[in-house]
Amino acid sequence: MIRAEVGWALRACHEEYTVLASGGRVPGLAGVFARFPAAAPSAGPRVTFGGVVEDRFEVMIQEWSRDIDAIGRPLPLSRYFSVPYAILSEGRIGYGDLYAALKGREPPPDGKELHVELPATSAQERTALVERFGHDRAAAAAALLLAGPVTVTRAGELSLEERLAFCDAVGALLPYGLRAGLVVSTGEGGDGLSFASRCAPGSAELDWQEPSPPAGNVYLARLAGLPPAKVVGHLAEQVEPLAGPGTAAALQMLDELDLPGVVLRAAREGRLSYDGLHRLFASGRFRELPSAEDRRYLFNELVARGNVEDLMVVEPLWAEAGGDFEVLVKAARAKLWQLEPELETVRYLWSAERLGFADAFLARLVRCPDPQKSLEGAPGGESAVARLVRTRSKGEYTLTFSALADNGPVLYELFHQLACDPEKDLDEWYERLKRFVPADLLVPFSRVLRGDGASVDTNALSRIVVRGPGCLKMLLRTAAAAGRLESVLPAFAALLARGTVPDRGFWSIELAELEPVHAGDQGVADGLLLLLDRPPRHLQSAAVGDWTRYQESFERLCALPGVAAPVITRLTAHLNTWSWQTDPRCVAAVLGLVSAREDVLELARVVLAGRAVEPALIEDEQYAAWRHRALTRLPQLAAEEVPLTLTCLRPEAEPELVARLCAEAIDRHVPLEVVVEHLTRSRWHLTGDRAVRLLNGIRHAFTLLGWSRREAEEFALALGRAVVRTLHPALVAEIREHTARETLLEIEYQYQLLQNVMMDPLDDEVLYLSDRTRGELEELAAWVLSLARSGRSRSWFG
Repeated sequence: MIRAEVGWALRACHEEYTVLASGGRVPGLAGVFARFPAAAPSAGPRVTFGGVVEDRFEVMIQEWSRDIDAIGRPLPLSRYFSVPYAILSEGRIGYGDLYAALKGREPPPDGKELHVELPATSAQERTALVERFGHDRAAAAAALLLAGPVTVTRAGELSLEERLAFCDAVGALLPYGLRAGLVVSTGEGGDGLSFASRCAPGSAELDWQEPSPPAGNVYLARLAGLPPAKVVGHLAEQVEPLAGPGTAAALQMLDELDLPGVVLRAAREGRLSYDGLHRLFASGRFRELPSAEDRRYLFNELVARGNVEDLMVVEPLWAEAGGDFEVLVKAARAKLWQLEPELETVRYLWSAERLGFADAFLARLVRCPDPQKSLEGAPGGESAVARLVRTRSKGEYTLTFSALADNGPVLYELFHQLACDPEKDLDEWYERLKRFVPADLLVPFSRVLRGDGASVDTNALSRIVVRGPGCLKMLLRTAAAAGRLESVLPAFAALLARGTVPDRGFWSIELAELEPVHAGDQGVADGLLLLLDRPPRHLQSAAVGDWTRYQESFERLCALPGVAAPVITRLTAHLNTWSWQTDPRCVAAVLGLVSAREDVLELARVVLAGRAVEPALIEDEQYAAWRHRALTRLPQLAAEEVPLTLTCLRPEAEPELVARLCAEAIDRHVPLEVVVEHLTRSRWHLTGDRAVRLLNGIRHAFTLLGWSRREAEEFALALGRAVVRTLHPALVAEIREHTARETLLEIEYQYQLLQNVMMDPLDDEVLYLSDRTRGELEELAAWVLSLARSGRSRSWFG
């Protein structure tokens, strides 16, 4: 028996829900009776269970006294009780037992709690009730009740106690916690299970005399396949209060009862959920499956899901549940396609170690599933496997290292990682690998890793090429990481020049992605990029760094047969687009590359045209010396120098820079018309504003060349007339407009300058002008006035 402290309340009237007396805890005391429908006087006693309110289970017992009111109606006697739900759920107490404990109890003094003894209801008693009323009838009512209100009709002969017993039979086939949100009544009304002569609107009907199961009801179908006693016992344990009817929650609880069967059926029907599968093995309930084959099937389904957290469940059950080695390998291999694969794959390897087959497991990861395919394309695939191998460099992993010889990409990635590991023991790795890896593959990698002074020759590299682009690619990357590209790239360049290496486009991309560490490696890498018609990547950084070593390795590469000509051709094109002219260090680097090739006309032209970007190059001693040698060795360059510098001008070149080049050309007796022609043929963007700056700048450039002021002004004016005669009328109009504007602004400034300088500091009206100055001003004024009044003037705007 379970002792309970029960809240209570009494009422005895018709129109008002007046509480006559109460005691203990009663939720919402003032309106407690309003929550229950009034019973008809002819209906006899009625018991209603209202569910849980504020953790209290409500019970209303309505009876009729022999007393009548003023108009002759029997007075209702309503007794309300609130029982702690926790106590009811603890003993799985049924409706009938709760009613039996409460009926006829005299209330204690007003305000005091009612103490009752409640009998716990056993599973056998609940099962017996289901059998008493028939499983089909009780199951049909339970299934209907999950969808909404149910009215039991044609059950007039049932006593109140029998009705309560049937309610308990129905409740036995539902989760016990459903009672918290369900209204059950032995009479009419309510929104749960009730009894009436006619079915209430919105309620499903259960005919007591001819009960028919609802067609296609999932819950009913699930109940039919389970032992009643097992169902009753399991559902009685589901005491967590439920808000109201709901098939989904009840089905989930039934599934938990038949978890092994539910999981097995779902797996065979292709709708297996991970959660159920995990719980099956984490709880150990997989042992309820009678077939070892089914246990093995579901266990390997769990392994195949590839959740590393399941390994804690998988390991201890591996032998008992029939773990499949290949399934574990497949699950681990799937991790290789993730962004950080080694973080999870290593946990599989740890499990394999504890299960006693680490070497075989790692070997299967190393060996490709299809000999014709590699792991390439999988993010981190080879890298992750190689990292796992590196963590197992100690101990006997014979199968693993043997598998390395059959999977080149993983082996090459291993070499690359060793190059990046400052703490590796190369001698130990070499001794370990030489037992399994062919010498023609191991030796080239060993040379770039160990740096024993020997380079990889073309014969050895040819055997690497035969193994596919992946092998050669990783050899180059390994050499770059080790800082020993110089030991590989010359042989690679020789093979490229011979045409032995296929797919030059692929290699141009791969070489562009290499990250050489040392200047020597950078020099030979840039030479190869030029050989493959790609721009060099390290020329500028080497120019400001270890240039000597860069140049030496570059020259050694160019000395190989068939390499120099294509390299110099591409270098010439690159210098034509690279802004090397403004940095003295880059100038020195370029001159260093071209000094040994001063007889190459196109290369010399590009370097000579560098003054189109920076005219001050001529002041660089090294450049000036090179220019002198180039013009001596290639006499035709002397005639080409002016056209080269002027026609190679950049579109946005500053007018003052252009003015300097034009002044130098005129100083070398190039006719004005020719200079203007070269300007118009260049890419320089000539505008009215730029033309004015050019004409003003060239006067200054002439003076820097030692010309007198008068000579400089005469030739500047002559260049202006040549420009006006040569250019398009629209551009000439723009030049005239800017010339007039700039000239007038300059005249105004010079006038104000003269006025301010000549002014008496004590009297603004007094100017100190000499007779000569006054005469020249009068002449200039007359000339300006004559220009303004010229009868032959016309608008340049058309």
